[in-house]
Amino acid sequence: MRRGDLQGVCRGEEKNVSVLLPAMVVGCVLMGMRAKVSVYDAFIRGAKEGLMTLGQMAPCLCAVMTAVALMRETGLMDAMSA
Repeated sequence: MRRGDLQGVCRGEEKNVSVLLPAMVVGCVLMGMRAKVSVYDAFIRGAKEGLMTLGQMAPCLCAVMTAVALMRETGLMDAMSA
């Protein structure tokens, strides 16, 4: 088996994993309804906060990705790892 090849290890696991995300979403909605929370409003509020966080992180991510790309293209990355 090659490194990174999980076909032999995870036989039959795809079905269990494909059910996991929808089950979690349904579980969260049911728990929110049980606690009498407006699930849609809470989702919208969380999405809004997430987008605000993304807006704050984007310049830093762009700077780091640019620096790494420059280091790769100039060969500095290879020199540092050798």
